[in-house]
Amino acid sequence: MKILYGFFSGIGDLANASLAAKLIDKRHQVTLAYNSKFDDLLSLFNLSEIDFCRFNDNKIQNFFSNSAFLIHILLRKYDVIIISPHCIHNNSSSLIIPFIIRLFKSKNTKIIGHINDRVSKYFDVKINSDYGVGLLEREINMLDQAKLLGNNKINSLGLFKIKPNSVKAKKIIIHPFAGLSNRVLPFWFYIIILQIVTFKSDYTVTFIGKKQELLALKIKIIPYIDKDKVFFEHGSLENSIKLICNSHLVVAMDSGFSHLASLLKLNLLLINGASNSSLIMPYGSKVTIYEKNTMSCQPCNSSRCIHDTNFCLANLSPFDIAESIISRVKSF
Repeated sequence: MKILYGFFSGIGDLANASLAAKLIDKRHQVTLAYNSKFDDLLSLFNLSEIDFCRFNDNKIQNFFSNSAFLIHILLRKYDVIIISPHCIHNNSSSLIIPFIIRLFKSKNTKIIGHINDRVSKYFDVKINSDYGVGLLEREINMLDQAKLLGNNKINSLGLFKIKPNSVKAKKIIIHPFAGLSNRVLPFWFYIIILQIVTFKSDYTVTFIGKKQELLALKIKIIPYIDKDKVFFEHGSLENSIKLICNSHLVVAMDSGFSHLASLLKLNLLLINGASNSSLIMPYGSKVTIYEKNTMSCQPCNSSRCIHDTNFCLANLSPFDIAESIISRVKSF
């Protein structure tokens, strides 16, 4: 069968779905549909057995810029199109993609998706797969119920062209950002965290992220930190992955970067506030989630705090986070 699979908006979604796509039975021809903004990430994956189809925007409101994508669907005549269940837990799946696919697909093509997706009315086959699990398990469970999986075993390291270093430097890498504003700690937390971590351990700390985001954070915290132990590195995604591959611990928020670290089998401390941790849980055994469910509205799984305060993250303790980091590095 010819299968088109994907349609997601985040780095973690693409990484987990790419690994899941490698598990589809080799008798099928698999094409992965992905947002063109992730070209750089996709170039870092070993996916020689899979074809690709790019779209330019998750909303696809600009038909002209996506003409190649739409013509591809029209002419390729897929047997099955699978809409990834990556974000059914927070209702943030695209409203327009399944509708557009239904318009342009071949008459005999079946669209498969989760029964609880908010656009399930456009699906020909609705699967009630388990979505109370982490991202990778959610993807695999959907493919399994669609009877598309082969006998391949999960090999998350095999997804990446870059491999973790066998001998790691005494470095802690922090990725303090996320695609959503209610997934980010207050900047002053890092002042306390850095002072404790650099005083109680002999590890250096490196912040990674986009240039403008790092600059804004650096300006706020640099007067209060040990400049010989704390560094800021911006650059390509490839460079960031190389940095975490040479570190003892990665600290990240509920973001796609946490999933890259976990799939690379790196030690990960994920700081969570608004999300249900079982739904965003990265794959692997080296993941520790730091969270405290102290608010009645937790977990909201929302892209925006209903109080406009991000209380669930602000109510965390920077002292406890620092001690969690020290405890993790001392265990290595």
